[in-house]
Amino acid sequence: MKTFLLSILVFTQLTASAQVLTKFSWDGPGADRLKADQGPSAVSAGSTATVALVNITNGVSNYALSPGAASNDLNLTLPNSTYFDVPALDFSIDFRREESDANFLTRSSIFEFGMSGGKLFVKFSLLNPNGTINAISSGSIYNIPDDHKFHNYRFVYDNMTGIANVWADGVSVYSYTGKGNWPMSWKNAGAPVIGRLMDATGRNVGVIDNVEMRAYSMALVLPVNFLSFQASANAGNSVTLAWSTNNEYDVRNFNVEKSTDGISFKTIARVASVSSNSHSNRYTTSDQAGTGVFYYRIAAVSYDGKTDYTEIKKVANNMQMNTKSISAFPNPAAQQVTINLPQATTGSYSYKVVTQDGRSVQTGSKDLQQSVAGFTIQFQTAVPRNAMLTIIVTNNESKIQETVRVFRS
Repeated sequence: MKTFLLSILVFTQLTASAQVLTKFSWDGPGADRLKADQGPSAVSAGSTATVALVNITNGVSNYALSPGAASNDLNLTLPNSTYFDVPALDFSIDFRREESDANFLTRSSIFEFGMSGGKLFVKFSLLNPNGTINAISSGSIYNIPDDHKFHNYRFVYDNMTGIANVWADGVSVYSYTGKGNWPMSWKNAGAPVIGRLMDATGRNVGVIDNVEMRAYSMALVLPVNFLSFQASANAGNSVTLAWSTNNEYDVRNFNVEKSTDGISFKTIARVASVSSNSHSNRYTTSDQAGTGVFYYRIAAVSYDGKTDYTEIKKVANNMQMNTKSISAFPNPAAQQVTINLPQATTGSYSYKVVTQDGRSVQTGSKDLQQSVAGFTIQFQTAVPRNAMLTIIVTNNESKIQETVRVFRS
């Protein structure tokens, strides 16, 4: 991926349950303009479309796709296949504005996501359970910067909740709330086209990069319920991880994930699921962790790729787990949430709000007296709606850390 592009922060750490349909990055001077990094490649493009050098950063050359010098539209056309007819879509693109009208992704008049008159817009269609098609249009929702720099734009529709969102550089700029269980409609949609009406006014510069299309799947619909999760330090610098569940229908396995910063996790073990929803199930595994501070969580993975997570547990420097209680109210929360710490001691506390894909979207600090059992967090605009969040609270003196999961409505 290109180090100069915002999609590194915005899109490359997407929800693990989303299936990649196709992905393009055009890395290197010899990159084929039609070849996808993953999924189906394009079948055609504008006659002058080419991979162009954008800049050189720290000795690394960065490339993007250009329409060429003849004012021809980019028109990167994918196969006309029902493969792309997904009920829920997640599409992201890095785009550099060189004109006033350009479509990021088009499927005839059924779906359009792009720029008109310099303003971001989206049009999409939903299938009503009665068989009728509802056309949704956002209108003009955001002024796309005319600064000749790359910015990331992303559209997501979740058919389980009926909610669509558009982000610009990771900030939500549009939200649509419909009815749950309404899939997207692709009747007579035709082939997906990336870069329709996009000619960069003949400037022969790279204008799109890091294009990624996914079949969106919301992690919260996974049919599993975590009853408990504990991480305990043992002699010899090992850590025992134990969790219990019920309602495990369709769960394939559990991934044991570990981190040194509480944000970026790696899978260190996989445990097969009992796959029983008739009673509670208990699981135990261990990690030869060594000395230091480590964070753990368990990911339940279903057969269709959906993923749900436990809260994050920390083994501190002295390898002793914090057992204090923490809770949040209300949950779900809309504008603010109160964090209850009934056993908090006097001192300075910091907090971090983290999304399911590991992004830290809000931080802060609070000074507490022993008689005060918590504090309130006012959600900032960077905190996504209709998403499960993990709030990590740290005692800045003892370094003891606790986590609680909150759904922001």
